[in-house]
Parts: sequence; structure tokens; C-alpha cells
Amino acid sequence: MTPSRRAFSQIELLVALGVLAVGILAVYASLTYSLKASRHSDSMARAIALNRLILDLVRSRGLDRTTAGLNDAPGQRRPVDAPPFAADIPGNPPFERNVQIDPVSTDASRPESVLRRVKVTIFWREQGGERNVVFEGYQRQP
Repeated sequence: MTPSRRAFSQIELLVALGVLAVGILAVYASLTYSLKASRHSDSMARAIALNRLILDLVRSRGLDRTTAGLNDAPGQRRPVDAPPFAADIPGNPPFERNVQIDPVSTDASRPESVLRRVKVTIFWREQGGERNVVFEGYQRQP
């Protein structure tokens, strides 16, 4: 008869440590991924809120192409808290904006000639790349 074993061999110990290390690495990787996803969703939610706020301010105040700080050229960017929204957006958020206001139609005989298209784009940098959110709305010209 062989005596009963009371201890683990070194090979069994190494295998157990290897399995434990793989498990710890899996947990670490999932935590890292969830933190990145959380940061992204937070930035996206803030950008959407800023986009809606700017679009609502343009609509409610009847701002148009002649308002200083609006009707940016394509590719032009301003801080989101730049005029005419300086009093409405507190702090210094890490976002930039582009607001374009264009008439839907320049033909006065068409019914849509009383509408203008308001396009608001919010930009931000994240994880080494640039992200953006675009909202577009329509407003009746005053």
C-alpha cells in the first residue's frame, strides 16, 4: 500500500497558479473595457445634451444666420460655451461645436421657403480619436 499524500507537488502548484492568473487577467480585462465603455457613454450623453441645448436655444430665441457666433463654415469649430451661448453653458466643457443655419429653399413660391435647417455638430476627443454627434432640426423663419 502506498502512503496517502498530504501535500501538493510543485507541478500541481504551478498549474493552479496558472489557472488563477488567467482568471485574474480576465477580470482585469473586463474591468478595463467596462471603464472605457463607461467613459464613452458619459461623453456621448454629455455631447447629446449639449447638442439638444444648443438646438433648443437657437429655436427658442429665434437666432439666425446673422447672429454673431452662428452659421459656422463647414469644418469651423468653436468652444461650446462661446457666444452666443456663454451664459447658457457653464464651465469649460471639453467639447467644440459647429452650428450651421441655412434656408431650406430660396424659392419664395415654395412652401418650404419659410423654413430653415439648423444643424448642430458637437466634437470631442476620446481614446486617441475624434468623435462627434450631429443633430439637425427645422425652424420656421420669423
